[in-house]
Amino acid sequence: MMKKIYKIILIFIFTVSLIYYGLLVILKSWKYSSFYEPDVNLLENSNSKRIQLALDFFSTNKNTINKYRTRKENNVTHHRPQLCIGVLTAPRSFYKSRRYLLQSMYSILSRFKGKKDRVSVIISIFTNNNRRRWHNKNDFTDHRIDLEIIRPFVDNIVLMDHDVQKPMEKNGNFQKVKYNWLYYESIDYLKALKHCHLNSDADNILLIEDDSFASPNMFVKLSKILKVLKKNVEKNVAYVKLFSTEHFFGFENSDALFFICVFIIVSYISRKQLKLNLITSFCTGILIIILLETIGKQNLIDPFYFHKGLNQIPFSSIDSNTVAVLFHDHSKVSSLINYMEDISQEKTKRKNMIETDLILDRWSRINKFQRMYSIPSLFQHIGLISGKPWKGDLVNFMNPKNKEMIYRLMYKDMKTSRNFDIGTNPTNHILFKVE
Repeated sequence: MMKKIYKIILIFIFTVSLIYYGLLVILKSWKYSSFYEPDVNLLENSNSKRIQLALDFFSTNKNTINKYRTRKENNVTHHRPQLCIGVLTAPRSFYKSRRYLLQSMYSILSRFKGKKDRVSVIISIFTNNNRRRWHNKNDFTDHRIDLEIIRPFVDNIVLMDHDVQKPMEKNGNFQKVKYNWLYYESIDYLKALKHCHLNSDADNILLIEDDSFASPNMFVKLSKILKVLKKNVEKNVAYVKLFSTEHFFGFENSDALFFICVFIIVSYISRKQLKLNLITSFCTGILIIILLETIGKQNLIDPFYFHKGLNQIPFSSIDSNTVAVLFHDHSKVSSLINYMEDISQEKTKRKNMIETDLILDRWSRINKFQRMYSIPSLFQHIGLISGKPWKGDLVNFMNPKNKEMIYRLMYKDMKTSRNFDIGTNPTNHILFKVE
């Protein structure tokens, strides 16, 4: 009897070890799996190539007369623009090695096919002029250098300073760093939204974060989206998210019933069909559940497979990200501005400080507006170093020997999109490698 038990235990240990090391090899390159190990060298190489393309673009086209001139230089300010693109920047560590703003602006400007396309769009960059918001002086300086490179190609660079608007505690002290950041983020978003809404007179507003990279087909797809929205005014759409990630579609607590069913079915088959004993059958059921969790739900079922085009975000789902948001209805933008202004006043109380994406989510729910997202994504999130001070600045305090490990952890947790529209050029597979 004991020999039989030992044999079962040894077989179990051998099976588990075989599965573990097999998955370690097979799932190494599967994003969202428990064994995912990003190829940092490849990812760094892609980042470097995008930076070089951006530098080449801006240096080559610096003296271009027609294609990339702003509306003012082309003397067409009397024509109503079709789109206002607002680019929100954030203080980031290691700016010189990433140069997200440079990459982002290159990805947008290089999509214009000619003068007609360019003059139909107003591009404004919103950046904070307060050195103290940057952890490192060199990062602040490098960011300013890139702003000067980009300046001839954009319509506005809006410098913002929030010193006079700090949320205060009862004792008069500025609140902790995390809450400062939440306050700044929503105020920046509000100012960008107001600027595009009140100053540009554009038909549509697109607000993007500085670590978003536009698809080669961005303007073509964007035009189609706007036509669809115009034909379906009755749907009461508040905004369209142009970036969607599979990151949040893993197994959750709500999948418990599914796992129970899998366990029962596998155990039954193992017992009745494979003629395994009761304990081994139960162990097989548990192993299958562990296997499913390890692979990740997103790798088993593509959450966006049947959702090409414009889709409604379910009312029950939290709408989380502000990578690229398209607003097309001026009356709704006015409503959002009023709501955010009220929220900014409430933010003198710490409990009311929430992220901007949650503010948008709350506002749309209160008004029962529909929220949409686009598949494929027209923007990719390339931001390895977060603008959040308690995330991005963490790297500055790490031992340089551990930096490789920190970078791997950050790459593993990057919220990127597998459905990003990279176009038909084969070289884009390397340039847009972010996961």
